[in-house]
Amino acid sequence: MIDDTELSECVLQIDTREKSQSRIKRITDFWVSKGGMVELVALPLGDYLISGSFRDKEIDLLLEFKTIADFAGSYEDLPRKLFDAGKNHRYVALFIEEGDLALSFTPNGTFIKNPAVKDGSADVLNYYSYKNFLDTLSQDGIHCRVFRYESFFEEDVYSLIIHLTKDCHSGLHIKGKDYPTQFINML
Repeated sequence: MIDDTELSECVLQIDTREKSQSRIKRITDFWVSKGGMVELVALPLGDYLISGSFRDKEIDLLLEFKTIADFAGSYEDLPRKLFDAGKNHRYVALFIEEGDLALSFTPNGTFIKNPAVKDGSADVLNYYSYKNFLDTLSQDGIHCRVFRYESFFEEDVYSLIIHLTKDCHSGLHIKGKDYPTQFINML
């Protein structure tokens, strides 16, 4: 039997700057179908904030959502944003929608293609640096979720909430430490 009240003690706040109306509709419909409340607010950091109680556990989760193109344009500043968020929220997550990820193979490395530029001149994100970047974030307590299409977003958010509220999970390991410089140097 489906529990249509499972999120009744959780509030999902969506940043007013969030652009994708289809993603907003999908997560809102999903959230409300499980009894949760949704608010549009100007968040100082992140795109989505989930707070309240889930399965008798406190949840305070800030989500940053990026498409692969958005990520390529913001990855130098991203660690600072995520770690700043970690100072104010128990959990922080980075969700990346890769879409149909295409790669270009060159003597200088393997790069993620920018589908808007056909000649390859905008293929600037090294694939392995990208994967190592996500691994490093994960090792330091940022929950990284990568998925192919936007239609996976709400289920992925839900599965992360389930994971975070298990008794074995303890939250960020980095509060009070200065890791952003380490991430920028890694790139």
